[in-house]
Parts: sequence; structure tokens; C-alpha cells
Amino acid sequence: MKGVVATSLGSSWSLVDDLERPKPDKHQVLVRSLVTGINPMDELMRTTDLLVKEWPVVLGCDASGEAVEVGEEVTKFKVGDGIFGCTRLGFKEYGTFQEFVGFLFLLDSHLMDEELAFKRPGNISVEEAATVGVGLLTAAICLAEGNHISFPSSPANAGDDAEWFVVLGGTSSVGQYAIKIVLAAGADETFDYKLSEIRQLNEIWSWTLGKFAGVFDVSAANTNVGLNAFREFSTASRKTFSTTNDWDTIPTSPEESIEIYRVHLGELGRYGEVKGDEINRAVKKYIPVLEDLLANGYLVPVEGEVAAVGFEQIRNGVEALGKARSGKKVLVKLQEY
Repeated sequence: MKGVVATSLGSSWSLVDDLERPKPDKHQVLVRSLVTGINPMDELMRTTDLLVKEWPVVLGCDASGEAVEVGEEVTKFKVGDGIFGCTRLGFKEYGTFQEFVGFLFLLDSHLMDEELAFKRPGNISVEEAATVGVGLLTAAICLAEGNHISFPSSPANAGDDAEWFVVLGGTSSVGQYAIKIVLAAGADETFDYKLSEIRQLNEIWSWTLGKFAGVFDVSAANTNVGLNAFREFSTASRKTFSTTNDWDTIPTSPEESIEIYRVHLGELGRYGEVKGDEINRAVKKYIPVLEDLLANGYLVPVEGEVAAVGFEQIRNGVEALGKARSGKKVLVKLQEY
């Protein structure tokens, strides 16, 4: 089977054609990998060993493909169904940079876990589906689990007494999905997160006048801005701060009443581990809700851009992400469909 592997820590991407086709267990689906989204984590794992279970490894985690074989107890999917989502990170059989993925990999096929995968509705294309997995799951879980935001069943109009919600880092795919969920029609106001902390705080105050109770730090680089905005301005009695930063210590005192939530999407599929079981439960819980929102058109995928075509061009796709400035999700079309 064809795919792209990293043979060891820091090694270059290598195109191979001798990968063993994975076999799905009773609750898994073997997926023909059609389009993959490129994420910063792909290069980070190759160069740092983060989350990699063993070398050589097939990377890639934003999957969109077709079910070609299902486990004996799978009921959600049948052969031929469109399937997409975020695969397990750091496991060779799950990387999307290969022909077949077991939902969970980057080969021409890979595996996916039935309960952790989306079924593609007819109103979403193969390419659009490749923008969804990491971005939407990260945003939705942070907002629901961390900020206690309920997903609306239809667009809502904000009244004059509506409370603000602050998204720090809204230009990434995660941030764009967060804004779609929170505001329905896009951001009301934006500011440059590269401004000094003082100027960012001034911007938050000028728009909210302290009337906010939730902050989502998408970029993992704005912890101080978010917490200090709470401390200086927020009039809420209960404050929630969610973040993709799951490595730094975040100091708060009990009297500040700030609830901290860290998302651990990189632990997806790691059954029997504390963080893995936590994120598995959350993904399993919210995928049906998000599938409905996507199918009825209330949630629309973020815009993607095919930067490369073919397994041999995955390296170019990874490099394109490093140069991307448009805010579009970088995609690689792996094979014809």
C-alpha cells in the first residue's frame, strides 16, 4: 500500500509503496484516504516525537475518505459511505498520509473508530469534509465542555442585552469554527492578536464593557490576555476559560472564580488512558449533534484550498501550511474519487 512515512525523529518525508493494509477490528472502519487536511501538528510530531507511539510512523489526522471495509459490529457505516473526522495521532495505522486509514492514518487507506468518526452528509463535499475534523471538534468541545455553551438548533439573533463571548485567535480553522458556533453569522468585531497585551485588553473592553463570561484561547498563546481580561473587566460571577494550551501551568486563585478547561484532542483514541478516555467520551457525545448541524446547513465547513495533489506532494502541502496567510484550510488531494 502506498503512503508517506517518517522513518525516525526528524527524518524527511518518504514516499513508500510497501505499507501493510490495516485490518479493522470489530468497531473500526477501514477508510480509503481521499483528501487530508494539513495541520501544524503533522510537522511538530515529525520533528519532536510528540505523541508518536513508534517509528516509522504515518502522520496526518484530518481525514476525508470512503469506507471500504467495516468491522463485524459496526452499525453506523457501510462500505461506500463517506467518512471523515480526526484520526488517532501517532499510530501508523491511523495516519491519513496513506491509501487506507483505519478510523484512524496518512496511507492510501487508514483506520477509524466508528464512534469517533463523522458520516458525511450529501450536502458536504469530500474536500469540505477534510476541513472539519480537528477544527470543529476542538472548537466544539472547548465551547461545550469548557465554556458550557449549548449548540443552537437554528441561527439566533443577539439582542441588546446579549452577553459577549471572546475568541482569541479566530483566524485559524479552530477559531473560525468557534466563531460559527458562537455567533452564527461571523464575528461582530475583530482585533489583531499580535497587538501588545495592553492594546488587546483595551479592544476587549471597548467592545464588551465587561459584559462577558467566557473566553476561548484558540491559539494557546493568549492565556495572559484572557485571564487579565477577566480580572480587569468581566462583571460575570462565573467565568470560563477554555484553551488548546494543555502544557503550561495556568495560575489562578479560587477567589477569581475562573474555571479552566484544556482540550486534549491529541489523545483521541487512546483508550484506557485518563486523557484519552476523557476526550473519547466528549467526541462520542458531540459527533451526533455536530453531524445534524452540518447536515441541516446551520454549520458550514470553513473554506479549504487544495495546495497539492498526490501522496508524493504531501511534503509540499506541509510546506504550504507554513506559508499560508489566507486563513483557508490547507488540503492535499491524495487520490481520485
